[in-house]
Amino acid sequence: MSRTQETEEVTNIDFPRSITYDEARDLCKFLVVNLDGNPEISLNTERTYHFGDRFEERKEATVDEVSVRISNEGLSGIVHRGVHRGFTHSASFTMKQGFDFDHNSFYTGIDFNVTPGYEPGQLSSDNVEIMRDTRLAVQKYFSKKR
Repeated sequence: MSRTQETEEVTNIDFPRSITYDEARDLCKFLVVNLDGNPEISLNTERTYHFGDRFEERKEATVDEVSVRISNEGLSGIVHRGVHRGFTHSASFTMKQGFDFDHNSFYTGIDFNVTPGYEPGQLSSDNVEIMRDTRLAVQKYFSKKR
């Protein structure tokens, strides 16, 4: 197996099915319970709000008539694991995102971020053990959700 394939295997988790924003939050809670040690997961949400609808033929007459849609709920975060020998180990990630025909977000996996110029595991912020343990916990999550 090439180094690129090894890196991809460690840093990439594909879900067996897509999940919603609410289920992504549930997955994070599941990971906290099922990862070893004393983990903490920070989940960051990026949202885009659309006020009005440029495709409507009629313009809104009052503020109360203005439609509001939310799209592009990008998710990223960090899995932290407790202090070991004075260091906190972590692995940052981005959830792979897709959109349906109504522009609703869904998530198809996790990509762990690796600091450019380094291999996974060279830095405490790119902890391979956390990445691998997360993969196993994600597999467990989806096996229980069938």
